[in-house]
Amino acid sequence: MWVHIIRDRALGLPDAAVSRQIAVLNTAYSGGYGGADTGVRFELKGITHTDNRSWFRDPLGYEEPMKKKLRVGGPETLNLYIAQLSRLVLGYSTYPYWYDDEPVLDGVVIDWRSVPGGPLRDFARGFTAVHEIGHWLGLLHTFENGCKAPGDSVDDTPSEAYPTNGCPSKKDTCPATGGDPIHNFMDYAQDRCMREFTAGQGVRVHQMWDAYRRPRRREPTPGCRRPPRASRGPPRTLRTARTAPRTASRTALCRASPHKAVRARSTIYRAGRNRQEEQGDDESGRSR
Repeated sequence: MWVHIIRDRALGLPDAAVSRQIAVLNTAYSGGYGGADTGVRFELKGITHTDNRSWFRDPLGYEEPMKKKLRVGGPETLNLYIAQLSRLVLGYSTYPYWYDDEPVLDGVVIDWRSVPGGPLRDFARGFTAVHEIGHWLGLLHTFENGCKAPGDSVDDTPSEAYPTNGCPSKKDTCPATGGDPIHNFMDYAQDRCMREFTAGQGVRVHQMWDAYRRPRRREPTPGCRRPPRASRGPPRTLRTARTAPRTASRTALCRASPHKAVRARSTIYRAGRNRQEEQGDDESGRSR
């Protein structure tokens, strides 16, 4: 992975924080905080530094020029951009099945204040990056589709009607599926409440990797294309997807994900909000 630190003069992430963030990623994805080992590990290939006030203050508004200038590698290369996002927004990500349409925009953006030891009191353990990279790997929110099938398309994550706020002792919003997955990294709880991925999420990550990110000559996948740029508004938020059989084709994997997850441009985490908002064409849906 490559880390791109955007600064406004002295304001921004120090290099020393990068190693702490990567350590958190590897602990989370290996099951070190609880839950399943997904088999995913992260290795730092390099760090870039850019002093640009506009990019730092509004990485979403300047996303295209920023990523065109800085992005490194192919679909298999995670590019993590660290800047300062607007109020209540911690990060956003692209999905693997968007790569063919706009490869230059592939990657994850997080707020520098959300890294381990950062100044965001309830979101300073580095789990914003864990969550957003989950989207980059193909996971959706655990509350996707609410209580309705296919949910998040992962069989071992119980359905939940709406995202989790804070860190409740328990929450059960859907009938007959067990308690809500309030400790899952793909929900919206505060960092102190998050600690796990499920085995099914690990399976889906590898299916998505094989279908969309493993290096090879790639053909665009019908049904997985982004809407035309003119029809898309600014990104808002989404979550969750369901595991397809390991023999599923790329098209089937894409279509197993909720339609709105394909139409929305990227995912955004809005801290402390208990609703989903999404702006694709005229559908509705968030990320962290």
